[in-house]
Amino acid sequence: DNPVIPLGKIDQKMGQKGSHTCDVIFENCRVPASALIGGVEGIGFKTAMKVLDKGRLHISAVSVGAAERMLDDALRYAVER
Repeated sequence: DNPVIPLGKIDQKMGQKGSHTCDVIFENCRVPASALIGGVEGIGFKTAMKVLDKGRLHISAVSVGAAERMLDDALRYAVER
């Protein structure tokens, strides 16, 4: 018996289109204790949120860098005209 965990529709994004994300549907799914996030029951959500916090910092840093580059390019173009 080889269970399949279904995936939802791939999310449509404005940016980072190469990073495919979707819902993972865990209906009637058994997860062994050895596969628990954080290794202990009850702390998986907190652990997952810590990971997301770090990812959000990275995304914001990338966005600031891109905005600075676009502002520099726009200013350079305006001065040329």
